[in-house]
Amino acid sequence: MIVRTYEKLGVFIDRWVAGAIDLLIIESPAGLGKSTLVSQKLKGVPHLAVNSHITPLECHKRLYEYKDELVWFDDVSLLLSNRIQVSILKQVAETQPVKTICYYTTSELLEDVPMKFRTSSRVLISCNSIEASNQHIEAIKDRGFFIRFLPRRQEVISKLREIAESYSYLESEEKAEVLQLILASAHHCKNLTLRTLVKGFQLYQYYKLTGIDWKTDLLAEMGIDDKLITLNELLTKHGNDIERLKEWQWSRQTYYSYKKLLLQEV
Repeated sequence: MIVRTYEKLGVFIDRWVAGAIDLLIIESPAGLGKSTLVSQKLKGVPHLAVNSHITPLECHKRLYEYKDELVWFDDVSLLLSNRIQVSILKQVAETQPVKTICYYTTSELLEDVPMKFRTSSRVLISCNSIEASNQHIEAIKDRGFFIRFLPRRQEVISKLREIAESYSYLESEEKAEVLQLILASAHHCKNLTLRTLVKGFQLYQYYKLTGIDWKTDLLAEMGIDDKLITLNELLTKHGNDIERLKEWQWSRQTYYSYKKLLLQEV
């Protein structure tokens, strides 16, 4: 399922927190704020958050410590590449109200945690990408709601404006200057993320201290794409694709691919 707005993504997270969804998986490119949104929804709610490297044994122990509470695995690409971790995830991600978690080991590090226990924890998995070819991971995805969060460019821009309003380390006119540069260049940026704005603010703060140019560095950080710049000029210059393609330096397929990206024709 593809979700295009932060509001709709928030609705699914609310459903998971409320108990209407046992397993929620969110896949989205980095820097679009999915983890921040989950953190906001979990504020004040008892939960286990796993957002760094963790061994299978430690994962088993933590799941026991937080049994019957919400469990959030964030940025779990490496975790999903471990066969034993995937096995643990498959157990805790079962959509039954109560599931059995097993981890049989002779290690003394297990301490007083049982090798087998029951839990009613509900699970949320968020990541930048999931290896679709892995049959075990596919089995996990099939257990719950799998969402690909792909907000349109205008949705990201709206979120940038929202973030700018709450940023407290620059004056309003200073924040507006950074935001304006980003918005003016947004159509030339292939991958616009929320982190772009924060980086811009940081560069501006350093500019205030040193006087060093911040605009050039921010545009470079945004990775402005020459093809997007050229296409935007052609869209302005000509009223139809026939004339535009005459001046287009790359293939027709590339032209239509970049036009779709630029105009967000999805």
